[in-house]
Order: sequence, then structure tokens, then C-alpha cells
Amino acid sequence: MKDFLIEANRFLYSSPDTLIIKKLPQKDVNLIEYRRDEYSYRNYFTEGKIVFGQIIISLNDKPIWCMQFNGGATLSALDERTMRNLRFIARKNRGLADDTYPIRGPRESIYADLHYFNDIFGCLDNFQGQEIIQLQGETCFKMKFCGGSLC
Repeated sequence: MKDFLIEANRFLYSSPDTLIIKKLPQKDVNLIEYRRDEYSYRNYFTEGKIVFGQIIISLNDKPIWCMQFNGGATLSALDERTMRNLRFIARKNRGLADDTYPIRGPRESIYADLHYFNDIFGCLDNFQGQEIIQLQGETCFKMKFCGGSLC
């Protein structure tokens, strides 16, 4: 499962500007999806300055791993362009997932004037943490997450 999570993160998020995001028929939730063989990765999430979502990995159509997340912009004055950049950076970091950091990618990255931090505690089977993006030392994005194995 770990290898599939890394593969899905790299495939989906290494080029966030070409990411295909589907609207579900009810148009209230978005979906990012990846499949290989008997595995599926589904990221369901709301849209806006504050986001709620859930990633489910299934094996043979049975959920085996899940992560819930919520958060977003922490400054009310952020414009839409800055919000797009913050989402881009958070997704881009996921595209850097590897064997050491399979869930959200590296613990720290710098993109121009934005500094990304990923503080995660636990292991793939039971974890919690948060992503933070700072602009000139001020936190402008925060996403909390938790999850683990369902087996």
C-alpha cells in the first residue's frame, strides 16, 4: 500500500498545474482519482479558502487506508491568485513523496518567497500532523490531517 500511495502522490501532484479535478454529480465535492491494478486512490474535497476532505485508498474496492484533512487560508486578505499559489505549493510537495515521507512529501520546501512545513507524527498506519505555508515568516496557510490503516 505504501508504494501505491507514493506512486499516486507522484503521478497526481508532481505537476499540479495539469491536475485533473472532477466535480461529482451533486457539484458539492471535488474528486482527484488514480487507479492501478486492484488499487484505487480517491481524494474527495470541498473548494474554497477553507477545505475539508478525505483520501481513501482501496484494494479490490475495499477501503484499507484513509486520511481526513481540513484547513486552508489563515489570512482573510489573501486574493485568489495567492490562494491558487498556496494550493499549488501544497500539492507540489505531495508530488515529492518518497519512501521516507510517503503521506505528504518532504518536511520542508521553499518555493520563491513561500516556505512550506510538514509536521507529521506517527506512522503510515496511525498518524496526525499539519502543513503550514509561511510568507515572510507569517503563516498564511494551515492544513491539519490525520489517518491510518483501516485493516
